[in-house]
Amino acid sequence: MIFISSVCLAQDTLVIDARIAKSVGKSVKYKFKSQTTGANQKINLKTGLWEYRDANDNLIKTETFLASGKSSFLQGPQTFYNELNEPVLIRIYQRNNLAAEQPLSPCVILLAKDTLELLAEGDSVYINYPEEIDYTWFDYTNVIKINTIEDPNAEYKLNLYKHYEDSVGNPNLLASSSFGPLHPLNAVANPSFEKHPTLERSKTSFYEEITSWIPASVSPDFFLTPEAARGGTGFVGIRVFSEKKDIEYVQNRLNYRLKKKQKYCFTTYLKLGPSCNIATDAFGVHFSANPISFKKLESTDIQPQLSLNTSDSVYLTYKSRWMLLQCSYVANGSENWMSLGTFKPSSQVNQKSIFGSAKESYYYIDDVSLIPIDRDEECPCNFSGDSLPSATVAFPSNGQDISLEFGNMKVGDKLILENVYFDIDQYTLLPQSIETLGKLNEALQKYPSLKIEISGHTSTTGGYNHNVTLSKNRANAVLRYLVNKGIDASRLTKAGYGPDLPIAPNDTEENRQMNRRVEVKVLEK
Repeated sequence: MIFISSVCLAQDTLVIDARIAKSVGKSVKYKFKSQTTGANQKINLKTGLWEYRDANDNLIKTETFLASGKSSFLQGPQTFYNELNEPVLIRIYQRNNLAAEQPLSPCVILLAKDTLELLAEGDSVYINYPEEIDYTWFDYTNVIKINTIEDPNAEYKLNLYKHYEDSVGNPNLLASSSFGPLHPLNAVANPSFEKHPTLERSKTSFYEEITSWIPASVSPDFFLTPEAARGGTGFVGIRVFSEKKDIEYVQNRLNYRLKKKQKYCFTTYLKLGPSCNIATDAFGVHFSANPISFKKLESTDIQPQLSLNTSDSVYLTYKSRWMLLQCSYVANGSENWMSLGTFKPSSQVNQKSIFGSAKESYYYIDDVSLIPIDRDEECPCNFSGDSLPSATVAFPSNGQDISLEFGNMKVGDKLILENVYFDIDQYTLLPQSIETLGKLNEALQKYPSLKIEISGHTSTTGGYNHNVTLSKNRANAVLRYLVNKGIDASRLTKAGYGPDLPIAPNDTEENRQMNRRVEVKVLEK
């Protein structure tokens, strides 16, 4: 039974979490290797007794931790103190689970997520959960900023940088696009990150909380800070270079599948984080039929269709102003998803040292657009006036001259080999394949310096591991045919990607058949 009227008037109200200014205790280091970058990393885990104090060094609470493996648990007593440094509540934890509690003095304790009422008439702790927030009137100016090294509103850092920014930046990046994110034909869903129904504040390592956006890697961040956003209130942040931390990607489920041979204008705005002391040219856009994971970038064949030049003038150096990245893209008709990130191993990222304290390159992203256009003039590319390089995929028609195709291809371009057949779930070449493979052999004889990768691909039908093995074996069958025809094996490499690199959604038999293919990619000319 709770006695409210007389007891609550006599109770002290103790604010706990919001008053904590410093914490003191011991930590142990846990070392591990990043699955993304392969770099050795370490984190600090709390262990033993920890004290939490306010700005005047008054004790607020103490906790006891147990470090086990790569985690740290509340283990033992947690004690809350009043302004006289007297204990008012002791809680006993076993591996983060509350096992017992002992109120010592009547009061009201305000924590981050709930309110505890300690009553003189009993030994129970009553928890009053806060009312749900009405987001229709939520005051965004009071939003708590994200807890990372980056604060988008870090004016004291930006003021130190602004005098230097103009001397190193490319002013072409400060242009404005003729298309806005609210364009009715924008293929990008939730282009300004304004739809986030379950979030009322910034969030590190978001997952599915932002409508139509999901991570394509570990730990991209969401910021809800209207003062720093380009237009509305939200934007995202990704790390594109670090020697120790994970590299991050985000991807968007487009509003509609792109139309084959239709030209689109891609636009986005970026801003370098205030603390970064490295600027890069490492930013690209990849379009795909299905969502992709970049956990093992260095061992995959994922390449961006749009990417920055590598000239010195396009380093993304601005911190106080949003940079425009814009160029056109011609769709192949299979694109349902768009991914944003570096698409380069850290060892291949060009770097420019700038003023800052954090040895990494971390960019904010806002206002992303993909608008259908008729002419390139509607979408001027702002990277030193050059078009963005893209890896193309050629679809040869029956009887097409593969030698001619190779003559027009550049390093990185791919050619799908039509009319290469295998029995169902087998990797022995059927006789119908000989015509196409004969033309491939002739092309390699014509271009003796040409080196290629032969890759096998499958649909999603069947088990994943089985499909990867099958695709490798089919690529190897093509390689063996060419070697038997006299092609030097040093000019040929093979790979099997299974269902990982589709060119169409696996939603119909026709599309699945498109994904069951053998490709060759130009490695060297």
